[in-house]
Amino acid sequence: MRRAPSCAGVGVLHFNHAEGEAYIGTLGDVALSETDCRFCSACVEVCPTGSLMDATGLFATDVPKAQAIVPCQNSCPAHTDIPLYLQLAGEGRYSDSVSVFREKLTFPLSLGYVCSHACESDCKRGKVDFPISIREVKRFAVENDTDQTWRQRTWTEPATGKTVAIVGGGPAGLTGAFYLARKGHKVTVLERMAKPGGMLTYGIPKYRLPQDAVDGEVDILRDVAPFEIVTNAQVDDIASLSAEYDAVLVAIGAQAGRRPATFRGDWPNAIDGVDLCRQVNNGESSVSAGSTVIVYGGGNVAFDCARGAKRAGARTVRIMCLEPASAMLADAEELRAALAEGVEIVNSVAVTGSPSPTGA
Repeated sequence: MRRAPSCAGVGVLHFNHAEGEAYIGTLGDVALSETDCRFCSACVEVCPTGSLMDATGLFATDVPKAQAIVPCQNSCPAHTDIPLYLQLAGEGRYSDSVSVFREKLTFPLSLGYVCSHACESDCKRGKVDFPISIREVKRFAVENDTDQTWRQRTWTEPATGKTVAIVGGGPAGLTGAFYLARKGHKVTVLERMAKPGGMLTYGIPKYRLPQDAVDGEVDILRDVAPFEIVTNAQVDDIASLSAEYDAVLVAIGAQAGRRPATFRGDWPNAIDGVDLCRQVNNGESSVSAGSTVIVYGGGNVAFDCARGAKRAGARTVRIMCLEPASAMLADAEELRAALAEGVEIVNSVAVTGSPSPTGA
C-alpha cells in the first residue's frame, strides 16, 4: 500500500481502499491519536480539497500564520525550533539536538530545570491526550551531550581592541558578555555578589536549580568565549566606567520586590519575595524556626518563598492569593509539592486591612 505523499515522511496516512473507492486514512482506520502522528499539520497544508482541517482555536491569530503554525515554537519566548530538537533527541542525536537550541539559549541546562515551559501548554499533542515533556527533553539532551558538537559551530571573531564593562552578572549580563566576547571585544563583568548567576544563583531555590548546574553553564560560556568576571564589585558611578571602557552595559535585573500598598510601610516582619529567596539561598534567612509565615501571592515565586520558609524551619507556612485554586499562576507541580511539604493554601482572599507590626 502506497504512503500518502502529504504525510511528511512519518507514514501515518495511506491510500486505503474499500467498496471500490480510494481514500486517505490510517492503517486499520484507527484514530490519529493511536498512531505515530506528529500533528504537524503538513497534511492540512497540502490537502487540495480542504477536507483536512485543524481544530478551531488551535493556532494564535495575532501573529503571522508561518509563525503560528507551530504553536509550541510560537509560545517559546526565544522561538527555538522545538520540533527539530525533539526529533533529533528522539533519534538519540543529543549533541545535534543541543546544537539547535544552543543557537538561541545560553543557559539550556538551567532552563531544563526551571523553565516555565509555556510551550507545553500550547503543544498540539496536548489537544489530543498529553503534551510532550519539552522541558524535560531539553534537560535530558544537555545532560547527555557528550560530543558537544555545537562548539564546532560556534566561532569567535578576531580581537577588536575594544573594551566593554557589564554591570551585573546575571543571565542578561552573562549572555551579553558571551556574545560580545564572541565579537572579539574584551569584556569585564562586574558582579556585586560573591558568585555570578544573578537570580539563577540567588533567586531560585537550590532544590529546584542546583548551583553546580549554574556554575557549569557559566564555565562553558567563558570557555567558549573568554571574558572576565569580577565578583564583590559594587558599582556606584557609571560615568567613571564610561571613561575607562569603550562601552558599558547595565544589566542589573529586577532586584527589588514590589509590595501591595498595605505593606509599603516600615514593617519589620514583612519581607519582599526576592529578598527572602536571596536570604534562603545564602543560608541567612530571617525566618526563625517555629515561626508562622504568611505568603501573599499565588505564582511560582510565592511557592519558592513558602517552600524555602519551610526548609528554614518555619512551623506554619500559609499561602494566600486572590485566585481560586483553578486559576493559580504557579505550576501544578509546585502546588502538589507544596501541599506534600505541609504548606497551607488559602484561595480567593484579598488583603484589605493593615497587618500587625509584630510576629513573623
